[in-house]
Amino acid sequence: MSLLQPDQIAVVNVRPAYDTSLAMGVSVDDLASLGLPRAVMEDPDGAVSGQATYAHFEHMARRPDYPDFVLGAVERHTFGTLGVVGLACKTLDTIVEALECHQRFQHLTNQTARYVPLVEEGLLVFREERWGEPRPGLLLVSEYTALVALQLRRSRQRCRSQRWACAPGARRCAPPCGRRSRAFCRHLSRSGPTTPRSSSTSVCSGCWCSRRTRSSPGTSGRAWTGRPSSTRASPSSCIACGSASSRPSPPVVPPPTGWRATSP
Repeated sequence: MSLLQPDQIAVVNVRPAYDTSLAMGVSVDDLASLGLPRAVMEDPDGAVSGQATYAHFEHMARRPDYPDFVLGAVERHTFGTLGVVGLACKTLDTIVEALECHQRFQHLTNQTARYVPLVEEGLLVFREERWGEPRPGLLLVSEYTALVALQLRRSRQRCRSQRWACAPGARRCAPPCGRRSRAFCRHLSRSGPTTPRSSSTSVCSGCWCSRRTRSSPGTSGRAWTGRPSSTRASPSSCIACGSASSRPSPPVVPPPTGWRATSP
């Protein structure tokens, strides 16, 4: 496997979205014009630029079936689509350990962004940083990355027949299912490719045990944190499953080493 250059991402990471586009009728020539040539995409050791992935998502977002594209691409993801880094993360016992492993080795397969996990005051914070000028595709890929994270969490549950233990009394959603992904995709469809803006969306404790905040224009940092909002309570719904709540989701406080997997 060759070393990646800055702003490059391994083909193995991009194939789920590329293959979904083909399945939805996008031509090979159209994808090549966006920076995803077929010869490169069929090379297991190939790499494409981050700008090409952003252009790809901008192109798909113009279609009315963009939510179906996102869902289809996400459902193709496994730990294997993260390459050797994902396979290493899959062997670890806690989410925090897996995120730390990903942070150490992600440069092998992805140099378009940096993901930094932290445990602050007993809460897990997952920060994503992307470089370059803000553009619609950058934000679309950032949202897509959040949904891929949920998919990988779900696939790990299936392959190891385990569930993640949350604090007693934490509000939980229904078990992971397609409904959750579709609700998230509807959220993406409503937001659409727009000028970067400051906003925040909640994910309930049963889905991710965290809160996700998008950065304001001119910055590249984004964070997911379990810290509840300090503002007054207001009706909201989880972007991952659509469940309604009249108050911020209760924070889930994991042990210092993270959220450990336990047998059902």
